[in-house]
Amino acid sequence: MISLQVEVLDEELIELVLGTHVNRQDEARDVIRSADARFKKIPQISPKQTIERTVGSITIDNENYLRYMGEIQLTKRNLPADEKVNVVAQVVTEDLPLIHQIHAGVNYQLIRKEGRKDEQN
Repeated sequence: MISLQVEVLDEELIELVLGTHVNRQDEARDVIRSADARFKKIPQISPKQTIERTVGSITIDNENYLRYMGEIQLTKRNLPADEKVNVVAQVVTEDLPLIHQIHAGVNYQLIRKEGRKDEQN
């Protein structure tokens, strides 16, 4: 399994995206799509952090995407902001090369990056 550390951008939604995912069998060019994220029980997701999506952005589709609300994606290339997509976290720079190892059916894990001891206070 490929583990990716992420820096949190949205504390409210981060728990919905942390953990283990499987890349869908029908690979997309621009993003890695979590196979069963949309089928989990999720709260209503309002638009928030609808910013530009750089490589390594962890996103969750909001209520503006209607039936796709709750779909979790990891960007493989830079994409423009979209009012239907919230950016929840960002893969840390040192883990970005691992994204290209996540092919169809591959398991990956999103883990919260912990700060250094001298940063905690």
